[in-house]
Amino acid sequence: MLIRSSIPFVLIGATRGDSEDPDRVLAKNPDRVLVRGGDAEIDLVGFVREKEVSHDYGDTAPYRSLFSRKGFRLVRSEGRPPSFSARDQRYSTYVLAWKGAARASNEIDDQFNKSLPDILAAIDDNSLPQTEWALARVILLVQETEARLRRRQRLFATSVITYVLIIVLGLSLWLSFW
Repeated sequence: MLIRSSIPFVLIGATRGDSEDPDRVLAKNPDRVLVRGGDAEIDLVGFVREKEVSHDYGDTAPYRSLFSRKGFRLVRSEGRPPSFSARDQRYSTYVLAWKGAARASNEIDDQFNKSLPDILAAIDDNSLPQTEWALARVILLVQETEARLRRRQRLFATSVITYVLIIVLGLSLWLSFW
């Protein structure tokens, strides 16, 4: 399912599979791209696959940088049975990955886990409007986090420039009286 969004993202998780039986989960590799948004490209899917193989779901950097570059970020859901299968109760995790400077936070993670039942129900109904509605709050949090980071970066840059100008002005006044 393709959704228009200013944030490139993918939602990856369990699917019904390719069999005739709609309740049969594809056992060999049940994870697929369920929703793609923005200009998400295959490299974002590759990032999620690499994280799955390495079992490393943490941030890409060990610290939060004020000037963090746009990169790939992700949040993982708690384990839950696929919503589409009454017979198959194997637990699945769902991953929401996006491209941007906004790092995963507890707020984004909590909202993703709260919204996940509605997201999965909308996907099961194959309803684009419901899927957009269910994902909207999570994507909004990502955008708000990006905006906060940009404001913080501008404030920091403005503060540094102001302090440098004050020092230069102070030095020039001090040297002029010498």
